[in-house]
Amino acid sequence: MVVGVVAFALLLGGGIAVARTRHDPARPAAATQSPSPSASEGWTGYPGPPPDTPPDRFAEAVTIALPRRDGVTPVLLPDGTPGFVRHEGSDLFAFGAVAGADPRPQVLGWCAASRTFESGDGTLRFNENGFPYSAETDGLVVYPTRSHEGDETGLDVGIPDPTATGGSTFHLDAIVPPRRCAAGALLLPGLPPAAQRLGETANGPRLIHGRYLVGTDRQAFCPGPPPGPGCGSTGWEVVGLTVLDPSDLAEEYTYEGDFVVRADPSDGRLTIDLLPNARLVRRTGVGRSAECGKPALTVSRGVTRLHLGTDPASSATHVDTVRALRSDVAFYLGNGRTGLGRPHATADSLRQFIADQPDATVCAVLDARRRVMRVVAEAVYVEPVMDPVPPLGSPSPGG
Repeated sequence: MVVGVVAFALLLGGGIAVARTRHDPARPAAATQSPSPSASEGWTGYPGPPPDTPPDRFAEAVTIALPRRDGVTPVLLPDGTPGFVRHEGSDLFAFGAVAGADPRPQVLGWCAASRTFESGDGTLRFNENGFPYSAETDGLVVYPTRSHEGDETGLDVGIPDPTATGGSTFHLDAIVPPRRCAAGALLLPGLPPAAQRLGETANGPRLIHGRYLVGTDRQAFCPGPPPGPGCGSTGWEVVGLTVLDPSDLAEEYTYEGDFVVRADPSDGRLTIDLLPNARLVRRTGVGRSAECGKPALTVSRGVTRLHLGTDPASSATHVDTVRALRSDVAFYLGNGRTGLGRPHATADSLRQFIADQPDATVCAVLDARRRVMRVVAEAVYVEPVMDPVPPLGSPSPGG
């Protein structure tokens, strides 16, 4: 796979190092080195590890005014995630307001009329307890809360348990959800400070107006008003497969509006969360259906055809198919065979990929005439086989 980070990596270089130093926990002082154990000293084993200490979930808490009863209050959570606090009776609940999988997570709003958290396009909906109405979506992440020490009017919101960051697995798919919220009626969660430059995300999430492109093999974000075809030196782009699902019918999506943008301190890669006002303005390379399976190529009377055998390990349900390739078919092949700086792949490139990757699964997007218009094939990672380590004292090879 070819991954290129254009412009943004240099932009963030210094700021990321500062951010990591500021937030990383202090390293414990090195212990004094003990002498090597020996039989004469009566050693029977090394001391056991220290007992686990439960982490303090409020070590990086934010404190807010206690919300009014039976209400929902926007809050920016300690990790910079937009969120809400709901106060009902004597109970207080804090929820993260970002849902949906990368590369298109969405910032949710609160709809008082239906008592639901939902995305601007209505594709993601959760009840007031953070449970999703779809079995395909995890519940909202719950953040711990407590009364602020010495102040009955304050509320601390802490950091959730990392093992629970996927949200609840309980879902409401058997329940008919309330009617969708009226346009413009969503209450937005707490949002980070606004910014105009991507470099500012090195210091934490920022609210940025711009354009976001998500394609089969790339992501790109351009801050500011919609520019021309490219972002120039002000933008960010990553090229490589595994951005969109291989069976996605569209080749690229373009969104414009407001986004919560955060940088990964380790590599500068961005996460782009779509706010409810981020509109889908373009959807290109759209097919009619997709099929996935074990591939083989045949040529008959000058027509190249792709044969897809049923993959026992795949969740796709279809019988074996043979489809003709269009003359303008687009190939996206893994393992660095297509992408930035590579020539356009051909049917021969796919044939070589199949020979090199016999266990790979290929997805084909079909047009209205059931011809192949796009092929996406990701390389299969094979665990390297390591030679066994000879026992101590064994003679070396050739010795």
